[in-house]
Amino acid sequence: MNSKFTCLMVCPLLAVLALAIAAGQANAQAHEYGWAQDANALKEQISATRDDSTLAYLYNELSWSYKNKSLGLMEQYALKGLQHAQQSAYQVARGRALNLLAVAENMRGEYHAAYYKNQEAYQIAQLAQDSFLTAVCLNDLGVYYMMKGLQDSALYNFQTSYGYLRDQTSPPAVFALLNISLIHFLNDNRALFDIYFEKAIQRASQSADPNMLVETWRGAGQAFEEEGKLDSAEYYYAKAMAYSLEKGLPFQTALTQNNLGLFYQQQGLTSRAAAAFSQSISYCLAEKFFDFLTVPALNYLKLLKSQDKPLAMLALLEELQLPERATLPFDKRDLFKLKADALAAIGQSGLAYPLRDSFLLYHDRILDVEKQKAIAEIEANYQARERDAQNQLLKLQQREDQLKLRQQQQSILWLGLLIALIGSLLLLAIRNNRQKQRLAIELEKKVAQKTQELAHSNLELQQSNQELERFNHITSHDLKEPLRNIISFTSLIEKKSGASLTTEAKEYFEHIKRSARQLHLLVEDVLAFSRARKVQEAPTSAVALNLVLDQLAFALSQRPNAKQEQLNRPTELPVIATNEQLLFLILKNLAENGLKYNQSPTPTVSVTYRQLPQYHRLYVKDNGIGIPQAYHHRIFELFYRLHDRGTYEGTGLGLAIAAKLAQKLGGKIGLKSDPGKGSTFWLDLPRLPA
Repeated sequence: MNSKFTCLMVCPLLAVLALAIAAGQANAQAHEYGWAQDANALKEQISATRDDSTLAYLYNELSWSYKNKSLGLMEQYALKGLQHAQQSAYQVARGRALNLLAVAENMRGEYHAAYYKNQEAYQIAQLAQDSFLTAVCLNDLGVYYMMKGLQDSALYNFQTSYGYLRDQTSPPAVFALLNISLIHFLNDNRALFDIYFEKAIQRASQSADPNMLVETWRGAGQAFEEEGKLDSAEYYYAKAMAYSLEKGLPFQTALTQNNLGLFYQQQGLTSRAAAAFSQSISYCLAEKFFDFLTVPALNYLKLLKSQDKPLAMLALLEELQLPERATLPFDKRDLFKLKADALAAIGQSGLAYPLRDSFLLYHDRILDVEKQKAIAEIEANYQARERDAQNQLLKLQQREDQLKLRQQQQSILWLGLLIALIGSLLLLAIRNNRQKQRLAIELEKKVAQKTQELAHSNLELQQSNQELERFNHITSHDLKEPLRNIISFTSLIEKKSGASLTTEAKEYFEHIKRSARQLHLLVEDVLAFSRARKVQEAPTSAVALNLVLDQLAFALSQRPNAKQEQLNRPTELPVIATNEQLLFLILKNLAENGLKYNQSPTPTVSVTYRQLPQYHRLYVKDNGIGIPQAYHHRIFELFYRLHDRGTYEGTGLGLAIAAKLAQKLGGKIGLKSDPGKGSTFWLDLPRLPA
């Protein structure tokens, strides 16, 4: 789905007590959220008060006033609002601060984190029975569902949000109506789209906030542009532009000019597109909208690149102080790439190389973050399904216990009646027996039903695991083989071309091979981590440490720089009870880490052993560059690296894999290290009977 018009209003868990909610509700009656206020006036009010609840409200409003000016200040003031709300137990203000932080995260593209903050804010709003906070949270959660393609859930949220709002001309009410119309537009229901869009226009015209009418017209322009009705799209863009200029709304003017630039560019009207992007940039500079500046700047640069105007691109980048002024990683990545391309186009390849390295650095960081999110989401879904299955089993057991308790209570009751009423003994016994039979039949039916549901859940979990296995198989074969081909054929081209290759071409080929090897190594490490995560039980046996170190020595001898590297080890080592394969992989990752991050002429790793009362301890010591104390707690995190790939190759997974495998063996890993003095990792394994 196109996301240009799905985020028109992007504004985890219940952890607050009802008493705390009640304590802050009195303040909520005096404070009205949602209307744009002057930032300077708010700052004067802040300087004149010391009341935490009032400060929480004022900082939240100050945060909202910077929504269209500076994301950094918006987040800064929302955090201050959150701090004062917590100090005063003003829960509505706390919920609003969380909602504002979610708005900022959405604008930065952090949709998953924003979703959880809005969920927590919504729970607070429900306990406090605050209609405004409930409405904005429902609307923002609806936007998240719409982006995920869950149109029914999104429509329910938008309609419910609109119902909570008493003032039908408030900004949240206008946005709710506009979002409802867009859902119908996405569902190809033009009649309902027209009805709700007209309602949104009517409410926006009555609103005291002039931004609402501009947002509504621009949203209509985006919708019609998406549908291919260009005349209607241009009509609404023009109305939004004229009204922004009339009311003196510089941010709305800059935003609409950018939309017009994209619209004209799509029609092939490049000169009009360039003028629109330039106007948008001018408004951003004049009003210091630096967070939004990169949006029209990137669009203008891409237009200039399509017209083969590298000098104009470089002039624009220098004028706007980009990419230095950009704050978002995605923007920095794209700006470094465009600047490098422009320099290369005018023959300044030497200046382009560092920029390409910066582009690759940000590109790798973004990929690492996306991979971490994907892995976390897979694990979260798996754990959620496991919890659901366990909860269902627990509920079934509780119901069975309740039925048994009820039967016992009834038996005691019948026994008392038996003693008191001897004459009714037979009748009561028959009735009691029949009731027990009915309860037993009902219990058997419920047990059978829940057993079937549990079996179905287990089948779904098995299918999920099979899908993960198939994914690992695809990654192992369908990704690694093309990478090997890239490396092989690149080397073959270099060999056949020989001296005919220029120095620049050789550098390009070397960069291709290095990147392919890096990606190949990343695939291997991700698969290794996946396998380590899936290990449920590690069977133990009698393992001779001497043989494990023999295997380690052979593995290290296959490294490219093995002739300069050295492995020191004891001659006599005991036999311990553990898993040989996992122990070998742990030692291999620790040793390779010490050899890789090493500037010594003779990189050396020493393995020693010490027996402790409850553990076998193995030390892996190296003469490498060392690790600062401040990072000791982070180096075992997934994808965490202290150095960029230009200095040391690697994926940031080796130590994470070692720590995960040690955990599977019931052990743990630690280290002692200082910069320039090498590192000593220790591995503790429980002493088990062989």
